Amino acid sequence: SSIRTPMVTRSTLFPRPARTSRRDSREAMPLHTSVRRKLLLPSHLPPKSRQVPTTRPQKKALKLSQNPPPNTTLNMKDTSKEELIRHMVGRDVSAYAVRNNPLCAAGEVVLEARDLCKNGVFEHISFELHRGEILSFAGLVGSKRTDVMRAIFGADPYTSGEVYIKGKRAEIKSPKDALQYSLGLIPENRKTQGFVKNFTNASNMALASMNRFCSRGFVNAGKIYDNCMYYTGEMNLHPADPDYLTESLSGGNAQKVIIAKWMTTDADIIIFDEPTKGIDVGAKAEIYRLMEELVAGGKSIIMVSSELPEVIGMSDRVVVMREGKIMGFLNHDELNEEVIMSFAMGG
Repeated sequence: SSIRTPMVTRSTLFPRPARTSRRDSREAMPLHTSVRRKLLLPSHLPPKSRQVPTTRPQKKALKLSQNPPPNTTLNMKDTSKEELIRHMVGRDVSAYAVRNNPLCAAGEVVLEARDLCKNGVFEHISFELHRGEILSFAGLVGSKRTDVMRAIFGADPYTSGEVYIKGKRAEIKSPKDALQYSLGLIPENRKTQGFVKNFTNASNMALASMNRFCSRGFVNAGKIYDNCMYYTGEMNLHPADPDYLTESLSGGNAQKVIIAKWMTTDADIIIFDEPTKGIDVGAKAEIYRLMEELVAGGKSIIMVSSELPEVIGMSDRVVVMREGKIMGFLNHDELNEEVIMSFAMGG
């Protein structure tokens, strides 16, 4: 007799809701309508209470009550933008893109690129990444930084060159290969490349590590739930609901789900491509904290960023690119906007 192989279906991760009677459906309509209206709101916008206008409203006083201290009233005439942000998010973020802990880069080289080239895109890309280091790539639009990162991760092919992981040559032809080398990528376009639409937070966090949650052909939904609840607490994710659709989250919270996906894999090297693009100041501070915790724990980070304060504040070293070429390397004590821009413009 043949042996049936158990199959994992979509219902394993997303159980169908129980049927309701016609009367129950009518009673639930107001709630469904309310939820539908919330889901239809643009999820990429930060909460209104956290938006900082470029021009201040013409008010003599502003009352804030979202985060502690509660019910704070500020005199708008005497309030700076930095103080306003601090009261909004409940902490001082006037210099939020600054390392709060000492730099912890070690001598061990965990990734090395040797003379990477891709015809018509980039050429002669060589650099080293050390354990515990945040190595940033800066440059103007069109500098091809993202193209280099996608090539290293195996998402796009390159023409020639070599990549070494912990001293051994790495044959990375696909993201699946990158996972084998403990390499992760948080893409610039989180909505189309970072998570799966119509998947919950729990499912998206588990996507890159399904082998950890499967046994004998079955998915352990309990482990997936527990994993999500752990990272929900670690990352201060809102709403704290494993069954919430990731595509309905704000930009900052969606980014936290993507970071949690790679933290679940326990990747040793994570590429952050524009990690704080389009998110509010509170979420930025949270992501900077997570990055510091990762490198303090021995992980290594490559960060691609177009925000100079972020590059200067968070980096151990910076690689500056222009039109597919490396223009220069800068150590932490050499970083300032003028020097970076000079290299980026070919000076």
